[in-house]
Amino acid sequence: VNSLNVDTAANNRDVYITEANGLTDLNINAGILGTVDLTLTAGAIVDTAADAEDITALNATITAGSATGGVGTVGNAVETSVGLLRVDTAANNRDVYITETNGLTDLDITAGAGTVGLTLTSGAIVDTAADGTDVSAGTATITASSATGGVGTVGNAVETSVNSLNVDTAANNRDVYITEANGLT
Repeated sequence: VNSLNVDTAANNRDVYITEANGLTDLNINAGILGTVDLTLTAGAIVDTAADAEDITALNATITAGSATGGVGTVGNAVETSVGLLRVDTAANNRDVYITETNGLTDLDITAGAGTVGLTLTSGAIVDTAADGTDVSAGTATITASSATGGVGTVGNAVETSVNSLNVDTAANNRDVYITEANGLT
């Protein structure tokens, strides 16, 4: 399919989908306690529609393993409202562009040598889980623009493994705590 709409929010039910051709629009709402697991075996999530959140859930996992399997684009990121976010495009070093509207309690974004663009329009990245590398990519840009938009905490920094890292919390002068695994170039 090109456009995917699933709503299980009334009962916070989990959603598990495998898509074979990529998506140009999506709206998956599993409620505030549900889980979304979206696997693309071919194609990418391009999300050409300028609409509200594309994925709403407590936990979301997106896996895009094909040669064209990116998630979002520079001009139109995939919009999420989730607590835990996992995205894996490392199989073919594809880019990941996400706009999170509610802050993250944990993240695991793996893009291989691809680019990660993560923007938080509300909330912070508090990364409550001590689970290893949070962002792995060639280049990562993290922007947190809300009044509560810090990146990491004193006790649990956001762990990265990237060659180039840009972090911007200047809009509201918020703190940044990053631990980089292998140095920056």
